[in-house]
Amino acid sequence: MQTGRPKAELKLSPQEQAQLSSLAASRSLPHALVARAKLVLWATAGASNSTIAQRLSWSLPTVGKWHQRLHYTLHLCELAHRSSAGSRLSPSKQSGVGRFAACAN
Repeated sequence: MQTGRPKAELKLSPQEQAQLSSLAASRSLPHALVARAKLVLWATAGASNSTIAQRLSWSLPTVGKWHQRLHYTLHLCELAHRSSAGSRLSPSKQSGVGRFAACAN
């Protein structure tokens, strides 16, 4: 039986999965970005927050905070992409790190 609050489910498209895998394997990008990419990949694979915290050497509350932030970012991005054409993000903002970067701005 699981204890604690249920984790928000994260779902990625195959393109996002590939993009995050590339970010997670990078040795030249900032460590924080690489760590967040790993967090998303491990969370979508079903790893527990405690497992992710151990792998990243982060505290459990920090993992939970980022897991929740990313869930809301993904949710808001999906809403933005489904909204009317006038409020969509410009193509220039959609390039780069993907919808995570585009929606964080």
